[in-house]
Amino acid sequence: MDYQVTDWAQFLVKGYWHDWDSTYTTVRNTVQPGTGAITGQTISDLNTYWGFEDKASTPSPSSLPAGHSNTSSATTSSNTPARTTCF
Repeated sequence: MDYQVTDWAQFLVKGYWHDWDSTYTTVRNTVQPGTGAITGQTISDLNTYWGFEDKASTPSPSSLPAGHSNTSSATTSSNTPARTTCF
């Protein structure tokens, strides 16, 4: 959310929500010394769940130097371009 308070001041709110769900299985190979041939396997943690959920928001007031207007890009409180994408 971006709100232009005046031509030199604005209020920005940025947020994100990460939700990752996965499973894993641990496979340990038994290797024959010298040849490196796999002679067996031990499987553990079969399809064990692993995941996380993370949410946050950041409010940020910002201002522009005198004589500048903000018509196309957001700035942070230090007047640097605001990051508009999340990875």
